[in-house]
Amino acid sequence: MKVTTQFAMITTAFTLHNFLFEGIADKRVYEWPLMSSPWKIFGIIGAYLVLIYIILPSYMEKRKSFALTNIIRLYNIFEIVTNTALIYGLATSGWLSHYTIGCQPGDYSSNEMALRMTKIMWIIAMLKIVQFIDTVFFILRKKYDLVTFLHVYHHVSTAIVTWICAKYFAGGMTSFPWFINAFVHLLMYSYYLLLSFPQTRNSMRGVKSKLTLIQIIQMIVMVVHSAQSLLPSCQVSSVYGIIMLPYLSVMLYFFVAFYYKSYIKKNV
Repeated sequence: MKVTTQFAMITTAFTLHNFLFEGIADKRVYEWPLMSSPWKIFGIIGAYLVLIYIILPSYMEKRKSFALTNIIRLYNIFEIVTNTALIYGLATSGWLSHYTIGCQPGDYSSNEMALRMTKIMWIIAMLKIVQFIDTVFFILRKKYDLVTFLHVYHHVSTAIVTWICAKYFAGGMTSFPWFINAFVHLLMYSYYLLLSFPQTRNSMRGVKSKLTLIQIIQMIVMVVHSAQSLLPSCQVSSVYGIIMLPYLSVMLYFFVAFYYKSYIKKNV
């Protein structure tokens, strides 16, 4: 009897797994890298956390910090180019033609524009994993104060959410947050690049606080936009809003707290 019960539980678990990650998922992306199941992405996130909290700090304990100036400049240029490409790709895959700022349903067909949007959403999810290297650079330069809970939570949660969007909601209104996010990242990495040159460093004073404020505004816009999916008249699954709203609300809280602590409280 006990063996039969355990077998039934295992069978139910497999059935649930197949339903969640195959049955209701976007079949177009199933064979794409890292998209078949969540275990690969969670494995990468686990490796990232072990690397930044255990391996790299131990490795750097008795070593001098690395400068990495040229490597970081190249990485910033890479981010500038890729985010510019994402803006163009998202714009030409619906936002300059038939998408509206309202409750826009996704197109899950196999037509050319729908597939292009799906591929861009997948690329966004993959780039969020690439951006884990931000933290690696901080640790190799011994800037441990920058490896805050907000920084790590931001990277990990965004990687998970973009993966979910690529697997289940690749298109329509679900692409809007990453459209404006690409603009913000374009500004951020342009700032980091200019900050790395002595000739332009002084002109960057005061820009960081403005970038943080832009990020806060971005979060507010995302919250309002994503909340539309909870309206009874919206044709987009309310699951999208149920996932996005807690994620964005936590992010908004941490960014507001950081802004207050860093730029308001210090001046009071």
